[in-house]
Amino acid sequence: MKTTPEYAFFRILDFWQPVNKIMPLSAFLTAIPTPQSRLFSFLYTKTRKEYIHFPRRKNGKNAFIHPLNIVLYLQKANIMDYLTFSAGLIHDLIEEKVDLFKKEENTADIKVLEQYERQVIRELQEGLLAEASQNRIPEDDIRAIMELAIVLTNHKRHDYYHYITEIFTHPDKAIRERAIQVKLADRTHNVLSLNEFTDEQKLYQCFKNIFILNSAKEHLLEQHEFVGLGSRQKWSSTERLFNKCCKATYDAFVNICYQNLQKGIRKTVPILELAFHRYTFQTKGLWEVTKWDPQEMHPMKLYSEIVRKYDCRLHHQWKEYEKHAEREKEYCHKFFQDFHYSEKQLQALLNYKDAFALTEVLVRLLYQKEYVLGKFSSSGLFTV
Repeated sequence: MKTTPEYAFFRILDFWQPVNKIMPLSAFLTAIPTPQSRLFSFLYTKTRKEYIHFPRRKNGKNAFIHPLNIVLYLQKANIMDYLTFSAGLIHDLIEEKVDLFKKEENTADIKVLEQYERQVIRELQEGLLAEASQNRIPEDDIRAIMELAIVLTNHKRHDYYHYITEIFTHPDKAIRERAIQVKLADRTHNVLSLNEFTDEQKLYQCFKNIFILNSAKEHLLEQHEFVGLGSRQKWSSTERLFNKCCKATYDAFVNICYQNLQKGIRKTVPILELAFHRYTFQTKGLWEVTKWDPQEMHPMKLYSEIVRKYDCRLHHQWKEYEKHAEREKEYCHKFFQDFHYSEKQLQALLNYKDAFALTEVLVRLLYQKEYVLGKFSSSGLFTV
């Protein structure tokens, strides 16, 4: 069938899908020149051997599929840089090895884990330098790959926010750009692989994406590289990755809405949706992180602390998280008492509410050029 202009444009706008089989090395080498392809081949072989020892992903897929999808997405974003591909291939390698060591040694001692992490980094660097010397690869390239691998590692001494902030504030502009690109590709594949997660886990994973996407949008605006609704030819590779990650996360939220809608809450959903729209018109909703108003009786109050609630979970502030969750459930129990909802239905109502509201954040990030969610990005991390 002949490719039409309409179909070609559909291919531009279509959501990326994950590849669920191990792609051969040859699938990636056409985008990498020689002798750099030899170093990438070395990393592919090494990483594949290492991943044999790591647990399968929650969806049952071979863990090595994940870094391969990252490299694939980087190539789809029109990136032609083997340093970024190499970083994508090994972006989880250090962390995965430390996690395996932690399990095998049955230890949570941070000092022990950090010592082992340094050993893993040293051995990886030595292997790369040896390979580079055989293929006339500049040592500066190896230093760049190692720096990327380190900044993309979620070190045990740091919480998630600290880890992401280090990516977006790295002093080397080239390293920072590559790391952001790899992270966006990483989160795109992660959010496309949520089938085996509970709805609460899915919401949490999607929320992590919103923090990263909000920071990425701020980064693009600061670099004057955000085009938004401009033509495909004008999008930078980073913005292409940003767009696809937004769309993948949007799709995940829509699926959460659909799945919870099937749990007998259909009659109250219009009330929740209209309350959300009133919230956005009447308050600073979706422009800043806001607070719960105990005096407000309208259900729009349910939208005021979505970000704060999941922020507590991301910080492992479990008591605060439960406080937010129980407060919302108690309100819904009283407000919707005529419907005699079960605990599971009340939770479905809240899941729907959160997913519906956060899709709107994604829409604004994608299509409102100057939009960022205030007090919720790497630059404003400690003011939330």
